[in-house]
Amino acid sequence: MLTLYLVDDDTLALDTLRRKNVFLDCGFEVCGYTDDTVTAFGEIMRLRPHVVITDLKMPVMSGVQMMEKLQSEGCTALFVMLSAYGEVADVRRFFTQHGYDYLIKPASDLDLAELLNKLAEKIQSAGKPDYTYSTQLEKVTDYLQEYYAMRHTLESLGEKFEIRPTTLCNLFARHMNT
Repeated sequence: MLTLYLVDDDTLALDTLRRKNVFLDCGFEVCGYTDDTVTAFGEIMRLRPHVVITDLKMPVMSGVQMMEKLQSEGCTALFVMLSAYGEVADVRRFFTQHGYDYLIKPASDLDLAELLNKLAEKIQSAGKPDYTYSTQLEKVTDYLQEYYAMRHTLESLGEKFEIRPTTLCNLFARHMNT
């Protein structure tokens, strides 16, 4: 499963974004989110997500400043700016610092899905594992069929397949109606 981290100082926008099904549908797990760039910096360095989607204008540190600081510390995540502002200077600075894409708020599920599919292709073509929700779910169900007599929990399966238990639960609920 590919991972992404969300940063937006607008807590309502952040909450709406993190609950979108389009992430899971495109093979991404939201591994973390926050409305604070300082917290985000530490968590992103610890979690090492494949993708960071961040707002541009935030207090303390802008999305571009956070990206620059993370990159200077060795972060290799792909960065996507999601902003209500389309100021040319900010967009230019973002791309000159190797930002991946820039979406104007509110981004539709269709725009997000298109972007996530491009991101997944880029990450997988760079030699990262090809884990989409369907391949991961197939591995889990194959395992369960083979070892049906064993006692399984979401936690034990999550640990075995390196999937968070809540993500595993969501995969079963969404794609197997169980």
